[in-house]
Amino acid sequence: MFSWRQTTTKDVELKKVYAQEADFAFRQAFALGPIYPEAAFRYVHYLNSNHRFDDAKLIAQTFGKTSPNQKDVSRRLILQSLTIEERQLVAKGDYVKAAEVALEMAQLDAKNPGHMTRHQYYQQMILQNRRFISAFKNAPGNTTNLLRVVQLYTGMRKTNEVVQAIELFSQKSNKNRINLTATKNAYGLIGDWKNKLKVDLELTKHAPDSCAVWFDLAQTHMRLKQTNESTQAMLKALALFEKAKVKTPDIIPILRTNALFKPLRARPEIKKILWDN
Repeated sequence: MFSWRQTTTKDVELKKVYAQEADFAFRQAFALGPIYPEAAFRYVHYLNSNHRFDDAKLIAQTFGKTSPNQKDVSRRLILQSLTIEERQLVAKGDYVKAAEVALEMAQLDAKNPGHMTRHQYYQQMILQNRRFISAFKNAPGNTTNLLRVVQLYTGMRKTNEVVQAIELFSQKSNKNRINLTATKNAYGLIGDWKNKLKVDLELTKHAPDSCAVWFDLAQTHMRLKQTNESTQAMLKALALFEKAKVKTPDIIPILRTNALFKPLRARPEIKKILWDN
């Protein structure tokens, strides 16, 4: 009951209270009936859903020890916890821990070659990532190196490392359109709109006749709720778009449909251009 309430309430404080009560109730149930499969199954499932994988494996192992005839069930419960943990680690880009989990699964389930295959794959990813980081440290002004480490750190949700990499790249690279574009895209990946705005503004000086540059500036202003500034940047983008021979990106349909630009579509000067097109 407490577990169900934890998942259904939207109140943050109540979620914490229900989580504590659910955990205590599950502990009691398992302590009173450690050989009872349902108590173990439900507690392991609860712990997995709360990302408490070490605790889940401990309960499954204890169940196997107190119920010798259920050792195969215990092993499957542990594999279930490891499988969920592995998926989450891969989603975060933590291949070091994912490799350890895959190896543990291989030892538990030797008949399944897939575990060892994934372990080997994660080892390869670890080596590749180390090469990317090493390459960036050796040549921090290289655009390709920046893009690789930014993608790597973003996948691992290491925002501080992304910011540090961008700052180092900015110090070591030339201020040309390609490098500035790489920098502003990197800031966009982590949602750092204030720093992205600075680069967007600098790009308008390097490429004042680029429709795409002004259009991107308009988007950044909108991310920062700067509607007036966004309107002016969008009008500039639209004027350049009208004169452009190659109309890429096609900003008219984006402006008409993207929810981000809803406040702009209400502006008379923008509305007139949209209706004319």
